[in-house]
Amino acid sequence: MQDDQEQQKTTPNEINDGDEKADLIARAMHKRDTVAQNLDVVIEEARVGYTRVRMQVTDYMLNGHGTVHGGYSFILARIIHSGALNCRRA
Repeated sequence: MQDDQEQQKTTPNEINDGDEKADLIARAMHKRDTVAQNLDVVIEEARVGYTRVRMQVTDYMLNGHGTVHGGYSFILARIIHSGALNCRRA
């Protein structure tokens, strides 16, 4: 019965564990981030003050030198930064 109650906790106010709450917040905000969704950025881990994401680099993201264009690097950094900052509110 307790496992069922734990699984039903879906809002940050219902969760006492800071890291679990941070993960829930990060994933909820990530779902609404259309840039992250369009680039297929995936949250691998989120906890208080920390977020790790993954993004597949494709050919259209490369610059003339064959490396990742700085704009995509900046977007990824912004996603990580905002995730970590929003998780600090947990």
